[in-house]
Amino acid sequence: MIPWDKKNDRHVEIQQMEEIYERLKTPFKFGPVIKLEDSYTDSPSVFFWQGRYYMYFISILKDCSVSGYETHLAVSDDLKHWEILGTVLKRGSEKRWDSNQVAGYASYLPINYGETPEMKDINGCFYLPYLGGWRSILNMESVAISARRKTISVAETR
Repeated sequence: MIPWDKKNDRHVEIQQMEEIYERLKTPFKFGPVIKLEDSYTDSPSVFFWQGRYYMYFISILKDCSVSGYETHLAVSDDLKHWEILGTVLKRGSEKRWDSNQVAGYASYLPINYGETPEMKDINGCFYLPYLGGWRSILNMESVAISARRKTISVAETR
């Protein structure tokens, strides 16, 4: 964790902010690492597993009026070059509580600065929580959790 002087909970001194910035700043700017021709991408969740980096990310068609979020999985060896493995959670056509929105995020990642982002298993399972909804806009009506036995795949999990 980055140390923070809590003497004044509402104010961080400029020197301390500069120290935090120097530790956290990104040395290189490469722009988006995942671009889809017909969709916007958002909300990456990056984690390390079996010697490679994986990233869950969500997408929505550029014509947002006809789509909702879907969740995809990509893999990288260097965090700059990514291969999209496929769709993990796909919107459905049937009328379900989550038929129009399935925005998934990696869970149980380390929260301390400097730790390797290894996804933790709970009782031999990885968990993928997702925000789901039946409306054409993402809303906070439901959150579901899917468990898989220590595998990473693009098979639909719901």
